[in-house]
Amino acid sequence: ESIESEHDYLVHMIAHHEEAVSSANILKANTQREEMKKFADDIIKTQSAEIEQMKIWLNTWYPNEDHAVDYQPMMRDLTNLQGDALDQAFLQDMIFHHMDAVMMSQQLITSGLAKHSEIIPFAETIRNTQRNEIHMMRNWLTEWF
Repeated sequence: ESIESEHDYLVHMIAHHEEAVSSANILKANTQREEMKKFADDIIKTQSAEIEQMKIWLNTWYPNEDHAVDYQPMMRDLTNLQGDALDQAFLQDMIFHHMDAVMMSQQLITSGLAKHSEIIPFAETIRNTQRNEIHMMRNWLTEWF
């Protein structure tokens, strides 16, 4: 996913976060592992707050632009999975999903596309948080599967 503007970053990251939150909700309802329940909670809490912030910026900075986005889902449908199969699918898909967000954030930070200074520390937080979570998810995949 390559971004061409700050507006582009916001609309893509909102769609991206929304997919993560909806997958995390399915995980939370169906996983047996406490670690995964807590992780799902963290994703829901953190990314929902980030979505709210991005929507405020979109409406404030780009009130007249079209915020529609052609988003291609990256997570498989988790609704019929249980137990280990669910945890493993979630971790595998979410690693790639996080990598995409890290890449988009890094691109925004380094490309000079940011028009508003406050989006830079915001993108850095997404990059750093999700990078740490990628390491954690990889460790879990190795440990459990």
